[in-house]
Amino acid sequence: MARTAKILAAAILVHARMAQEAETNLPTERDPETWYWEGSLFTFCGKKQAALHLLQSAIEPNYCARENLLVDPLLAKLRTDSAFSKLLATACQEGVRAPVFAIFFCQTI
Repeated sequence: MARTAKILAAAILVHARMAQEAETNLPTERDPETWYWEGSLFTFCGKKQAALHLLQSAIEPNYCARENLLVDPLLAKLRTDSAFSKLLATACQEGVRAPVFAIFFCQTI
């Protein structure tokens, strides 16, 4: 039991460090789609600032995730936040579209 507690505590610390780093830095992966998915996961985990930074960074280079922003269940916690409205307003209508299959995949989880 003590070993499990230590592993859990270490995992929580790693997660907190990753979220703190994501608040100001981008992942080494240069793909905006990856930034979007990481932002979605941080949203689900309650790391709002990290999530907003990654989602905004994904949208800025014209990665169009508007449809995903509207229906992605991982973003449910963020939709009531005024910052989400700003993200949605800047999400493009044209450009590099987010894969539609991603929307259906999220809905089936």
